[in-house]
Amino acid sequence: MGEDNWYESIPEPLRTASFFKPGDDGKPKPLEQVIADINGAAAHLGNSIRIPGPDAGDEDVARFRLKAVEKIPGLMVVPSEDDEETMTTVLRSMGMPEKPDGYKLPEIEGVDWSNVDTGGMRAQAHAMGMTQRQFAAMVKAQHDERSTLQERQTHEIQEGLSALRKEWGSAFDERVSKVRATLENMDAPDYLMSMLEAGTLPAADIAFFHKVADAIGAEGSEGANQERNAGTLTPDQALDALSELENRADRALFDAAHPDHERLVKRRLELMKLAYPESDTGNLRSSFGG
Repeated sequence: MGEDNWYESIPEPLRTASFFKPGDDGKPKPLEQVIADINGAAAHLGNSIRIPGPDAGDEDVARFRLKAVEKIPGLMVVPSEDDEETMTTVLRSMGMPEKPDGYKLPEIEGVDWSNVDTGGMRAQAHAMGMTQRQFAAMVKAQHDERSTLQERQTHEIQEGLSALRKEWGSAFDERVSKVRATLENMDAPDYLMSMLEAGTLPAADIAFFHKVADAIGAEGSEGANQERNAGTLTPDQALDALSELENRADRALFDAAHPDHERLVKRRLELMKLAYPESDTGNLRSSFGG
């Protein structure tokens, strides 16, 4: 059979079909080309998507959109809010995992995700239709916000404790010990004891518990008097004691011949040290002439 005999063997009506029709020179196409054209057309037909006509319903249009997104990488449609199926398809094409546990947690320095329950966070993100990129950004933003808040709270607590230490002066450590003992006797919650030991219990709470300790231990004012007699005075209490000492009726502090003079001078220096804990004790002594 000659090279062109295949053309003569097909029925007459098929000879004018586009696949079999001879070229512009009137010669039949090579059989191999005809076969390749037919196979190519079949493959194209299998991958083609029929565009809905003007009379197509909403369901036909929705199906066409889904097929288009599936067949054409990078293609995105704008679904209506109530078209949940198309919306889900679009979100998944953008990076939303199929299930909540498909989200990958971002690497953050100092964070061990194995000790953190992230199930609720993942479920919420999936319900909101977040992509992986959005989920990672949200997690990092929340972590940064918590870190900033913790740093601010720590700074405020340290400032408060510094102010309280200055207010209480040399009595600070003993008063904190008194608070610790009172909390232990009251079977206070572990978190309170832990915060006190770690230095993270706010100054206002420490001052409050000290008042409670005074009230429990010695009916308030009586406890304060006991504290003063024990020598654990705050700067304000030391100033009051100085005033009492300097205004004694016998003026023994200023009379070198008085038998109590030396003892009172020594007591005055002790009180001045408590009243002015940040001052130079030597200068205080010389200012009095001691």
